Amino acid sequence: MTLEELRSNRFRDHQAGDLVGRNGIERQYEARLVGKKGRILEIVDSVGKPKGEEAREEPKQGENLTLSIDISLQKRAEELLLGKEGAIVVLDAEYGEVLALASFPTFDPNKFINRFTVDEWLSLIRSPNYPLENRAIRGLYSPGSVFKPVMAIGALESGLIGEDTTYYCGGKIEIYGHPFACWFEAGHGSLNLPNALSYSCNIYFYNIGRRMGIEDIAKTAEKMGLGRKTGIDLPGEKEGLVPHPDWKKRTHKAGWFAGETISVAIGQGPLIVTPLQVAAYTALIANRGEPVVPRLFLAPVDETAKTSADPFKQAGRVDIRPSSFEKVIEGMYRSVNEEGTGRAARVDGFDVCGKTGSTQIISTEKAEKLKRTIKTHSWFTGFAPRQKSRYVVTVLVEYGGMGGAVAAPLAKPLFELCRSRND
Repeated sequence: MTLEELRSNRFRDHQAGDLVGRNGIERQYEARLVGKKGRILEIVDSVGKPKGEEAREEPKQGENLTLSIDISLQKRAEELLLGKEGAIVVLDAEYGEVLALASFPTFDPNKFINRFTVDEWLSLIRSPNYPLENRAIRGLYSPGSVFKPVMAIGALESGLIGEDTTYYCGGKIEIYGHPFACWFEAGHGSLNLPNALSYSCNIYFYNIGRRMGIEDIAKTAEKMGLGRKTGIDLPGEKEGLVPHPDWKKRTHKAGWFAGETISVAIGQGPLIVTPLQVAAYTALIANRGEPVVPRLFLAPVDETAKTSADPFKQAGRVDIRPSSFEKVIEGMYRSVNEEGTGRAARVDGFDVCGKTGSTQIISTEKAEKLKRTIKTHSWFTGFAPRQKSRYVVTVLVEYGGMGGAVAAPLAKPLFELCRSRND
C-alpha cells in the first residue's frame, strides 16, 4: 500500500503491508472481504515486559461472498478464446447474473499476491495485447450489425415500417450522392424485416436509417441501454458512446452530416459499445423490454430480494411495445435456425435467437489508399430459448473476420452447455 492510500478514507483501517483488493471483484467488495483485525491492550513495564492484559478484541473474519460464475461456462469461454483477442459474456437473462465473463489475452492474478520482478511487471504493462485490460467491460468497439435490432425496434416504434415492409437490395445503393454497399455484393433482392435481420442486409438498414434520422436512432439506442454503464458490480466499466448532433457540436465543433447517419444505421461510425453492454441489451430483447443489471455477487433470488431496494433491480420495463420485440426476435430466430448469418450457433431443440456482426476497422477508401486488407471484428450475440429465455451469450473476437464464420461458432458450445444446465 502507498502512503497516499493509507491516508485515504477507503483504507483508514489498514496498515502498511496489508494486502488489499486493487481491481475486479476484490476491489469492489474489499470492505466486506477484509474482515476486522483483533487488538490486545497490554500493560508493560519500563523495559517493555508484559505485566498483564488490560483488554482484548478478537479478530473477525470477512464475509464469504458467493459469485454467480458457473465454473463450467467460465472455463469453456476461456478455452474458446485461447490464441485470440476478445471477450465472451454469458448472462442469466432473467436476473442478470454473470455466468461467465472472459477476456483474452489475460494474466495470472496469483502473481499479484507476492512480489514479482520489474521485468514481469513491465512485460504486462507494455504488452501490445493489453492483458491487464478487461475487454468485456472496458473494450470499446463499433457494434456493427449487432446494432441492427436497435434500428428495427426504433423504426417499428416510430411507425416507419411494419414487419412486412420491404426494401430491395441489389448489393449497393446511392444515398446523398454517395455509394453505400451491402456486405453481400450480389444483393439479397426484396426483403421484409425478419429476413433483413436474418441475412443482415445493410441496404435495408441504410433505408430505415435515412428515414429515422440520427436523433431517433440515438433515442432508441439509449432506451436499449447503450451509451451508459450497465451497473455491473466491477470497477472501471466504460460507458461507450451513442453519437448525436449535440455531441458532435460539443466535442468536434462541427455539425452532423446526413451521411454519418447511414454509417450509424449499420453500427459503424462513432458509435461504440462494450461487450457487456451488448449482452445486457440482448437480455432486454429476450425479456421483451424488461432490463437487467449484470451482477457477479450472487444475492438470494426470491421475492424479498427483488425489491426496489435491491441495487441490481432496474427501474422497470422500457417504453417499447412487446410486439416490436417479437418482430425483431422472429428475425433473430431465423438468423440462427434458417439460412441466416447466425446458423453456426444453432443448437437443436434450444431455439437459439441471435445476431451476427462484422465491424470494419478502417474505411474502404483508406484501406485501398494504404493497400491494406480490411480487418473486421467479429460479433455474435443471442439468447435461448426463444420463449421464457434463460441465457444470453455474447462473443467478440478482435480482427476475427465475419461474425457468422468466427463468433457464432464460438457461441454454439456455450449454448450447448446452457442447454444441459437448463435440463
